[in-house]
Amino acid sequence: MIALLLTAGMAGAALADDVLACGSSALTALDPARAVAACLRLAEQGQAWAAYNLAVVYSSDSYVRAFGAKSNAEIAAWYKKAAEQGLALAQAELGEIYLTGRGLPKNDAESIKWSRKAAEQGVISAQMDVGTAYSTGWAGYPKDDVQAYFWLYLAESRSASIAASHPSSEIADTTAGLAQEALDLVAKQMTPDQIVEAKRLAAQWKPQTNP
Repeated sequence: MIALLLTAGMAGAALADDVLACGSSALTALDPARAVAACLRLAEQGQAWAAYNLAVVYSSDSYVRAFGAKSNAEIAAWYKKAAEQGLALAQAELGEIYLTGRGLPKNDAESIKWSRKAAEQGVISAQMDVGTAYSTGWAGYPKDDVQAYFWLYLAESRSASIAASHPSSEIADTTAGLAQEALDLVAKQMTPDQIVEAKRLAAQWKPQTNP
């Protein structure tokens, strides 16, 4: 019994170490080999966040400097694994991969499909992508100014809120500015009633879980 308890305790400690090594950006920068080993073990156990982090580590400067660049296809495969398990950030990244053809064949329909999944879970960059698709009719989306304004308004208001609460966040500030520019362009084609309707939809929106 003591041996079993000790074994269980050691296994628990090893798991905790893996979670720390895979989840810490500081440790990733200091010891990318350890981070990769930990993320691999966790990803193979079905942890979506670990598969995502593994792709991030493989893309990091510290890993590339130490071991050389991984292929785009291998990095994309780990993002896809995490995306298929419902991880929103991985879904957004997979949408970008299909958009650019970096690691998977370029496919606009797949790109917007994964971006839409991420947008519905609240990823701001993906919400901008979906809004753009509705405003331009890209990837087979019907041109719909109300839906375009709705998604872009979500992205702008949420990124502006982050920028206001974190003044040092240049990314949030830049994203809010880009979303506002896109909103202004769409608004020129809309009636006041349409804008009111789009804002009503935005006020009622709630993020979904793993759509």
